[in-house]
Amino acid sequence: VRSRGLGDVYKRQIVGMWLREAGKEQMVYAFFEDGTGYEKTTDRRNNTVSVDGFTYEFDPNTMSIVFDKEFDNAIYSEWTVEMKGKSYMILTHHGIWDAGHGLTHEDTYSFELFRIMDE
Repeated sequence: VRSRGLGDVYKRQIVGMWLREAGKEQMVYAFFEDGTGYEKTTDRRNNTVSVDGFTYEFDPNTMSIVFDKEFDNAIYSEWTVEMKGKSYMILTHHGIWDAGHGLTHEDTYSFELFRIMDE
């Protein structure tokens, strides 16, 4: 029997599929136990869908996300996580860092995610 580390316990809080709706956009975030996930964005204005894979690290207060494609250098974003029970969380974005150039832009915004499915 493999014992679970503290990181595994924290990660189970976020594992699953989460929904964010913003006007004509719908975003589904999937977080898997192995530290991978994806963001699927549906734009209802022109019926387009894009999917971006990522890896993430999570503890009860913060999360870092590294997107798999579109970027030449290692780029990661940092977030503050506020869990509200098992089915609601608030993510606050604090900026994007580029391994080759340092902080590329700093912006702060928050959005709400609602759990739509456990993994």
